[in-house]
Amino acid sequence: MSIVALNGILMEFVIGPFLSVQNLTFVSLIAPCLFMLIFIWLPESPYYLMRRNAKEKSINSLVQLRGKEDVYNEACNIEQFVKANLNDQTDLCVRRNRRALIILLCMDVAQQMSGYQAILQYAQIIFDD
Repeated sequence: MSIVALNGILMEFVIGPFLSVQNLTFVSLIAPCLFMLIFIWLPESPYYLMRRNAKEKSINSLVQLRGKEDVYNEACNIEQFVKANLNDQTDLCVRRNRRALIILLCMDVAQQMSGYQAILQYAQIIFDD
């Protein structure tokens, strides 16, 4: 789980017992709504734009993100990096990488099947007893 998700769960456990379900829902909506409002003005990633062959948009995005006009060297570095990585799509062809992915997927399935979500959802009831 990410730190943001864990902080959200912590917030629910801290303020949840003091609010009704309806009020807790409204309080919980504050962070996602703020994120949506701020996310509208966030520029697209220069790497994504380079992968889509939109070099001029990528440079404009870099100018907006860096706050300076001289970003052409960085844009050239990004372009070279993207071109090098477009040709290198063989990561899953390596046996060691496939094995690591399978181990990771098995661990994730084991975590989901262990019932930690049920314990998390009923933690207040479990710990009250």
